[in-house]
Amino acid sequence: MYSKLSSVLVATIFVSNVLSSPITKDSITALSLPSSFSRHIRVRAEPNTGDEDLNPDEEPHPNKLEKVERAFNDAFELAGYATTVIDDPNRQNIFTKYFNEEDRANVRKVFATIWTQPSDPDAPAADGGSPFLGEIMVQQADSRNLCGDPRLIAYLDQNNAPNDVALVLCSRAFNKKGVTTIQGQDPQGPGAENHYLTCDSIGDNVSFRMNSLGMTLLHEYTHYNRMTQSIFNAPIIDQEDASGNPIGYGPVQVRTLDKALAKLNADSYAYFASEALWTVLCQKDYGDPVAGQDDNDPDCNNTSCSG
Repeated sequence: MYSKLSSVLVATIFVSNVLSSPITKDSITALSLPSSFSRHIRVRAEPNTGDEDLNPDEEPHPNKLEKVERAFNDAFELAGYATTVIDDPNRQNIFTKYFNEEDRANVRKVFATIWTQPSDPDAPAADGGSPFLGEIMVQQADSRNLCGDPRLIAYLDQNNAPNDVALVLCSRAFNKKGVTTIQGQDPQGPGAENHYLTCDSIGDNVSFRMNSLGMTLLHEYTHYNRMTQSIFNAPIIDQEDASGNPIGYGPVQVRTLDKALAKLNADSYAYFASEALWTVLCQKDYGDPVAGQDDNDPDCNNTSCSG
């Protein structure tokens, strides 16, 4: 699979030391993924995500396996754009919609940990990249029987880390579209609207319409304690109130969440990264999400997706 994945040309922004000036529409360059990419996310065998029903020959194309392959690209894209936008003086206001200013450096480290490539594959996360992603197996098999919840799109089962870490995609996750090229569907061809998010399709506000399958993967990556917990000396979770009700899911809650908690809330990272990416790609500023309008995801029972 990785021979396919590494050859896909993607519109990407690399970290700020690659770009000598603030990012603009003209600075978005088509680049392939680094050749060492396969060391950092491992999907086994032929190609296999650990679940035999993800058949590379499944019809129609693009099939579920191809959607997952593209989502690996998209998750790295999101983390890359987020890392760069954090450092862009012209777009620093996006960050403070989600996080406290004092957390800027460590939030950046979370994103950089996920997407950059360490020169030493055994280097700790703080040195610029995480080999821990290679411990995650993406699969459909619902190992904890949680996907019956109509709001749940995915979850990370890390109880047996590092030997058995499952990122489970519930069936509704495959309804999500993506950004980068997917095998089997020309971005300009008939039916492209069923597989690609565009500046027109996501509208004018930050909303669930920005939620790609890659954004779902990014959310789950932030949960992986072996990779991210050391940054804040605490796990990145899905924040709840004292009664156990979710307070950190979706575009509205991540904006109303106490920013002291946001640095430890997975969807805060996912929506910040998504707003960063689309602000750059579409060269526009997005309006604030509206409750009851921008958080009613039809893929998750007309509420914000959880994971």
